Amino acid sequence: MDYELAWNSVCAGQTDFTNIELVGILTGLSYEEIELAAPLKPTWNGQAFVKTFTKLGFNTSERFCKFDPETRKPCLMRATWYQKGYWSAWIYDGKLVNNMWTLEEWQKKYHKLKITSMLQVWI
Repeated sequence: MDYELAWNSVCAGQTDFTNIELVGILTGLSYEEIELAAPLKPTWNGQAFVKTFTKLGFNTSERFCKFDPETRKPCLMRATWYQKGYWSAWIYDGKLVNNMWTLEEWQKKYHKLKITSMLQVWI
């Protein structure tokens, strides 16, 4: 892994993050710095994440791609509920989801969620 995830920038044990906090964990940048590069609206689509990371000088996969549990790059893991069109983002570093659960533990805990894709992020 190219860099260490900045988990200290958010509350320990927290599982629900804003989009800016997710970007902060993956990049280690401050909320203020990310806010300048982020879209103004509170809901982001996949390309909004790509554009934000790019403006901040990070590389990403071209778009959200098929999830690979063996990824060597930190990523935003996208999971959907049974409701069409609703998804939530989690951070996966190739070992742990949100620095708390192995992938297997997460899948047991959130069995109603289906992992659909990921956006890899690296320096």
